[in-house]
Amino acid sequence: MIRFRRPGAANGVIVTDSSRKIDLGTHALRVHETGSGGATFVCLPGFLDDASVWTGVAAALADAGRVVCVQQRAHGDSTAPEGSCSLDGLAADVVQLLDALGIARAVLVGHALGGLVAAKTALAAPDRVAGLVLVSAFAELDGRAAADWRHVVRAGEVNRLQGLARSIFGPTSTREVDGDGIGLTEIARAVHALGAQPVTAQLAAIRCPVVILAGERDPGGTAAARILAGAIPGARLEVVAQQGDAPHTGAPAAVANAVRSIAG
Repeated sequence: MIRFRRPGAANGVIVTDSSRKIDLGTHALRVHETGSGGATFVCLPGFLDDASVWTGVAAALADAGRVVCVQQRAHGDSTAPEGSCSLDGLAADVVQLLDALGIARAVLVGHALGGLVAAKTALAAPDRVAGLVLVSAFAELDGRAAADWRHVVRAGEVNRLQGLARSIFGPTSTREVDGDGIGLTEIARAVHALGAQPVTAQLAAIRCPVVILAGERDPGGTAAARILAGAIPGARLEVVAQQGDAPHTGAPAAVANAVRSIAG
């Protein structure tokens, strides 16, 4: 069973200047925006998290540029297209979103699944990505993790949102998940596929500046971050001391500093 600690955004509320849904044709994504300036930072949350997890980071970056916090497909009131989901599809969402928002290039900041999506976006559209900050991210699954994600998929197939929440956060967790249970299950299926088809070797083609952050209290330790650092040319690995359970919520200033360091 996968056990993710719940990030510490208060009441699931993100304080930004505006919130809107962006129509991508087959589905729509909720975005929250704040800040202004020449640089643009796009923040992608992990599986089952909403955009509120970026509240602290967004506040810390608002004076440095435009901050766009994305609710990924099937999460909250972001919708999902019918059918299966792939990591390439999630990366395509980001590129379409950049197009719709008139953003030529952005620094992508992603946590866990969001970090993987950010990396895949850099591979698919390198001219659109000015840099990457990957927080507690991963690019492959060992046997145990693959089995855990298979359990998540099965729980989603059987019990939809409640099954997904219990499989990720534990059977005694009271956390509720909001979103499209079918779409979320398809995302979990795409993650599970990393067990047989890791993307680690692909990461050697990334050419933008990259900072990889691992929290010293990450449930999975720093192994996945070290694999990423070894796979991406020139990537810088930092282990973050945090007060809470995840670097972007427990140490938002450290994450913001990492973003600023590659923003130019």
